[in-house]
Amino acid sequence: MHRTTLVIAFSVLFFAVCAAADEPYRGAQSQPVDVQNIKLELDVDLRAREISGSATIDFAALSVLKSVSLDAVGHEVSSVEQIHDGSPPQSMQHHNTGEKLLIDFPQPLARGEAARIKIAYRVRDPKTGAYFFGPSETDPEVPWMMWTQGEPNGNRFWFPAFDHPNEKQTTSIVATVDAELEVLSNGTLVPREEDHERSTHRLTLKR
Repeated sequence: MHRTTLVIAFSVLFFAVCAAADEPYRGAQSQPVDVQNIKLELDVDLRAREISGSATIDFAALSVLKSVSLDAVGHEVSSVEQIHDGSPPQSMQHHNTGEKLLIDFPQPLARGEAARIKIAYRVRDPKTGAYFFGPSETDPEVPWMMWTQGEPNGNRFWFPAFDHPNEKQTTSIVATVDAELEVLSNGTLVPREEDHERSTHRLTLKR
């Protein structure tokens, strides 16, 4: 019997390549914000090849900021909210191009001002970044599995982000999966919560 496994990871790899002298200069992506933390709260359905839930992004503006653009390929976005401590969430105007999520702030952010945005979304059968596997007629012994590989810019296919190698932040993943699944990730595991009615368990991993 195969034990099914779910692997969620933020991949980090550094390597160097020496370019020829006539190669054009490729600089780091300009950063409108300094991202400090990303929290993903996800329900993973291996059979439907689907990820749904929310991404909460904490950041500080590096200049006066009226809007932000996130990388989000193939996302179905149901809501975007700005979260304020001690106040109700504030709905934000947004436009989803299919590759970018453009978000307008109700009031411009000042340089250095901190903000928190929560995005509710769903991704079905992403092209890359998150890979689903399962049994088939030709190979019925393949276990149900999903794993992620984000480098250098594949995370945009399974969660909204400033998806560039020069953007660094702390992360946490809260994954709700079927009870027979295991979740593996880098980071510190917070004790799991069992939901016997749904036959699922919920795990939190922080890094």
